[in-house]
Amino acid sequence: MAVPKWVSPEATDLIKKLLVLDPEKRIPLDEIQMHPWIIKHCVKGERASNREKGL
Repeated sequence: MAVPKWVSPEATDLIKKLLVLDPEKRIPLDEIQMHPWIIKHCVKGERASNREKGL
């Protein structure tokens, strides 16, 4: 998959893991929430709030 150079390596990693066709091999939600790109770019309270809401 070709990713523009301006996309960070962390974002590229997450995008590739999200786009895996086989659901058994795709990154699970709990790992998405703990992914370095999510940790870096989301407010801690938002992640916790969304987790409580089941998002």
